[in-house]
Amino acid sequence: MPREHIEQLPRKPGVYYFRDQKGKVIYVGKAKNLRSRVSSHFAHNGAGRQKQEFIRHVYHISYQLCGTELMAAILEETEIKRWWPKYNTSRKQISFQYGLYVFEDQKGYARLAIERKRKYLRPVHTFGLMWDGYRLLWNMIERHQLSPRLCFIDKTREMGEMAEVNDSPEVYNKKVEQALTTLYEELPTFAVLGNGVEPGQQSCLLIEKGRFFGMGYIPEAMKIDLKKIKKILTPCHDNDFIRDMIYRYAETYPQYRITFN
Repeated sequence: MPREHIEQLPRKPGVYYFRDQKGKVIYVGKAKNLRSRVSSHFAHNGAGRQKQEFIRHVYHISYQLCGTELMAAILEETEIKRWWPKYNTSRKQISFQYGLYVFEDQKGYARLAIERKRKYLRPVHTFGLMWDGYRLLWNMIERHQLSPRLCFIDKTREMGEMAEVNDSPEVYNKKVEQALTTLYEELPTFAVLGNGVEPGQQSCLLIEKGRFFGMGYIPEAMKIDLKKIKKILTPCHDNDFIRDMIYRYAETYPQYRITFN
């Protein structure tokens, strides 16, 4: 690969793609400074046999500019899942996720459970850590007078009367239904704004009802309206890794967060 391919790269945030002789994407990476990061791959090539093998197959570089490092990190994640590049071995593993599931038992009671995410069942909500799921479930139990036993929660904890199931299935299931309705209504919908790639635009990441909706760039002069920005943004697959990045960023930099009621 000619050296000038690297020297022509911009010193801006973005995602870069290493392609083989046939043009197939074999590696995807993110960068705060594209030229500097890509150059680092080709420095100290004697470091190891695996790196030599990797570099030997790079014939071409393409890239996408991003307005912020956060946009680059999220685009990298979505592109790795899209292309499954050969040399992104550490990021191709599907991370374990936990979900809140609801099902009906033999006695007709609706039961809530926190379990590892199942392939063929859609969870009510997902979590990166099991503890996050149990924390939410305890909150639902306390607010809606649910049974810890029917939620597969440790019965040794002090919950008084709630440890017993005194309601009929019909009465209890209405409590579960209300708990799930409240959970859905309280899941946040917000956007995280940042710098754009071109003048007059700004980056936008959207969380809708607790899930990652998508990303893109909107005009700076545009009124921030949920329906309008959803028409502009590119929808993306939701996953815990991306959602966690956006949540943490929004908590650290609340000035860039726009909340929708």
